[in-house]
Amino acid sequence: MCCLTEYIDTGNEVTYNYKQYLRDEEGAERGEKPFSIIDGIYTQHKTDDIRPLFEDYVLVQFPKPVSLIKEMLEIASPSGSEDDIIIDFFSGSCTTAHAVLDLNNEDGGDRKFIMVQLPEPCDEKSEAYKAAYKPIADIGKERIRRVISKVKKEREGELDLDTGKKKQDLGFRVFKLAPSNFKTWQGDQTDPERIREQLEFHINHRDPQATSEDILYELLLKAGFPLTTAVETIDISGKTAYSVADGALIICLDAAFHENDQLKTNAVQIMESAEVQFRTV
Repeated sequence: MCCLTEYIDTGNEVTYNYKQYLRDEEGAERGEKPFSIIDGIYTQHKTDDIRPLFEDYVLVQFPKPVSLIKEMLEIASPSGSEDDIIIDFFSGSCTTAHAVLDLNNEDGGDRKFIMVQLPEPCDEKSEAYKAAYKPIADIGKERIRRVISKVKKEREGELDLDTGKKKQDLGFRVFKLAPSNFKTWQGDQTDPERIREQLEFHINHRDPQATSEDILYELLLKAGFPLTTAVETIDISGKTAYSVADGALIICLDAAFHENDQLKTNAVQIMESAEVQFRTV
């Protein structure tokens, strides 16, 4: 919010009018402060938002009403906000993501969302647990999927020219905080035998349980790429590789070359000639 004090001198008396406005955005008009009472939104209707998505099961007892979150979004991120990112650090069943998707569908917005949730377990006696949703985050992920399906169904047969809305980005990715997929080198070792053991330990420095995608996204983060970067699976001489940011970076697992150093060297040279970074791990 920003404040404006209006000074008025009538000659006989001086008055001050104190007003509050929404803070100006670059190139945007200033809007008035929203009314302090939100009317027509009732918490007893909150389960009406999620029950139809899950065959009328009450998986969550006290979800926030989608209409309430949408009301807040319309204040903080009005229509035309192209690059807004909505973050909820206590996302629960992902009501906020539901509201963002619904609002984008209504006004053609392009808001993004980031939902963060600790691995809080569902009560073993709850309907959610009986339906195989163990941590609460599982409910949120499935809710997002079902809202996206609902939006797609609502927009079937529509053309962008018909609605005046641009094509909505309906994809999302799920990430979990986890240890590194690479073994950590203990640099404080001075005993020759311990160093030898470490060298042997690091002949294969990757976690054997790590998937290719696990390693891929860790490398993206370490290379400074955002997790939303476009990634495409490609084939190089019969080997699977990943093209990052339209070919700005190519990542391939070293094991894919089956210790054929000549094949790997040829791949590196081909990429360098095309001015593309190429890494094997």
